[in-house]
Amino acid sequence: MFAQRQPSCGSFVPVVTTDIPRSRTAEMALSAYIVVAVLALSVVNTAAVPTSGSFTGTGYFSPAATSGWACEGRGSPAAGLPTVAINAAQFGMGAACGACIQVTGTGVGKGKTPMTGTYTVTVNNILTQGNLGDLDFPRAGDGEWGIKWSFVKCPGSAASSRRMLQA
Repeated sequence: MFAQRQPSCGSFVPVVTTDIPRSRTAEMALSAYIVVAVLALSVVNTAAVPTSGSFTGTGYFSPAATSGWACEGRGSPAAGLPTVAINAAQFGMGAACGACIQVTGTGVGKGKTPMTGTYTVTVNNILTQGNLGDLDFPRAGDGEWGIKWSFVKCPGSAASSRRMLQA
């Protein structure tokens, strides 16, 4: 990066060079290192994501939250199922995208339209301000309601109950 040249008075003066030769091999090695680091980070983060058992949390209604921007290109939602945003802790860097969830609304909470009944939804987004177990439903409604849920096999699918992010 710095070259030294000797001026006529005998002292060294640093000179910045702009045409540093780049090695294609070095660039490829750096690219490979970055890919390995990202994959390792993904494995570490998804390994800690709870994927089995039952969960309890709060169900929110957010009619405006219809887009699945967080899951674009990461697992398709199950055809014909309503969608849901899952809390960040269980989003798993996109590992939950396309997963199916069976939800039961307890009817306990606050608001004018309680969540009741049992139904199956598919993950297509992330709920950034929720706690472990919380889900956000992009449909008309009001309030915050108690829910119980678990990951289930998607209807009509031979896939596992939880589709993992594919590199």
